[in-house]
Amino acid sequence: MPEIWNSPYATSAFEEFAEILPEVGDTKPPTTKEESPSVHFLMEAAKQHQMWIIGGSIPESVISNGGKKNIIRAFAYLLAE
Repeated sequence: MPEIWNSPYATSAFEEFAEILPEVGDTKPPTTKEESPSVHFLMEAAKQHQMWIIGGSIPESVISNGGKKNIIRAFAYLLAE
């Protein structure tokens, strides 16, 4: 997936499109499908197709400090249970 594929390519859009991403090793999404639709899409696709998916970059909502950042994650079918 390309960089910032789930939102406009502008840091000003991060606030609106940021999602809570799973921690490394998590096997389930950390939020509901409505709160993190891209995360659910990638985890479900990895499981359905039994493959690794490099999820491009997604604006992430950082819970610890309330900030936003552009981050990339890999989703593995082995973890998407």
